[in-house]
Amino acid sequence: SEAKETRKRREIKMEKTVKEVTVSDATTKGKILTLASEGYFNKEWRKAGEVIQKLAEVGWTLNANVVMMELAKLSKEGILGRKKEQNQWVYHLAPNVTFNGKG
Repeated sequence: SEAKETRKRREIKMEKTVKEVTVSDATTKGKILTLASEGYFNKEWRKAGEVIQKLAEVGWTLNANVVMMELAKLSKEGILGRKKEQNQWVYHLAPNVTFNGKG
């Protein structure tokens, strides 16, 4: 007979981690974070194509592949949340992320 392993759920309390980052909008990452700081990712999940289009609207024409790479990196860093919707990644500001006095 197989031994059944039971796992108990434990609640672990952690202190809030505050990480301060200074970003320049001279970089692709900085441009995306500028949009994020203006609330672009707050209300709805955004497709990479929408982000690229929004960047172009504000005067930043960027390589689509570079933007997609940076979105994925920001997701890995915990700044943006990411999920699949209709076979496409969509992005949203991660919970507990605030920008310099905003939130």
